[in-house]
Amino acid sequence: MQNDYLKRIEPFLKNYSKIKPIETGIQADYRYDSNIKIIVFDIYGTLIVSSSGDLDKATATTKHVITALNQGGFFFINSDLQEENAKQLIKLFHKTIIEEQNKLKQQNHPYPEVDIIKVWTKCINTFEQKNILKRKGSVCIKTVTTVFEILSNKVYPMTWMQEVLKKLRQKNIPLGIVSNAQFYTPVIMNYFIDNTLSEDELINGFDDDISVFSYKLLRSKPDTYLFELLTEKIYKKYNIKSSQVLFIGNDMLKDVWTAKQAGFKTALFAGDKRSLRLRNDDERCKNIKPDFVLTKLLQIFEIIK
Repeated sequence: MQNDYLKRIEPFLKNYSKIKPIETGIQADYRYDSNIKIIVFDIYGTLIVSSSGDLDKATATTKHVITALNQGGFFFINSDLQEENAKQLIKLFHKTIIEEQNKLKQQNHPYPEVDIIKVWTKCINTFEQKNILKRKGSVCIKTVTTVFEILSNKVYPMTWMQEVLKKLRQKNIPLGIVSNAQFYTPVIMNYFIDNTLSEDELINGFDDDISVFSYKLLRSKPDTYLFELLTEKIYKKYNIKSSQVLFIGNDMLKDVWTAKQAGFKTALFAGDKRSLRLRNDDERCKNIKPDFVLTKLLQIFEIIK
């Protein structure tokens, strides 16, 4: 039986509309490689199309804030001022994220990832203390967070995503993840993969032992620590070297450069113009190139056959 959180977010998940990837004009480049034993994916821009191009590029509106708050059981006391109050809440939201990031940087997290529930909790508590927000019935900040994300960053499965993952599972190839993500990412992914509604923070078909999410570590790509940790996890469980692992992502810095530091084979996914990040202005990316370039997820099977 679904719990209250899942009931609250279900209508918004069901309301997802199709987003088609935009061709990049990049030439695909791939060949068979018999050495690959494990495949690890990025999520945003690779397995799912993001209307904003990335997790941290979402566009917030006052309407999104009001809807998310109401769904979570929070309401502005003065309905005549809710638009203005929503604007102020958005400002506080972004300010709080920066404050939390700065705290983490002081803890030697060069690319910090915030706990987004903690951010929303602080913002809502502040507005409650100022008598701007009130509660009605049971409240759920997880719902506020998830609904706000769904509304602010429209996403949809990348073309062939479900079919590719199903076929890879049938081939018994271990699948992992390294992704800048939040707790709601597995919820959304499982809904896309097989229409599952669950709070489980594991993604169906992926090996949790070789999956690394930024929100759990409060560190995000291109922090090389995420891939160093993954290397240890893979070797511990499968006794497989990093040179036998293929990492697929859409960002030359966060995905290709960082994965190469750990010795992984890399594939740049250039399947959607919104999310493709070539990073030509970054010194770290000027003298590297991916082992493969994919413009469609189906091309993976030309590499592993």
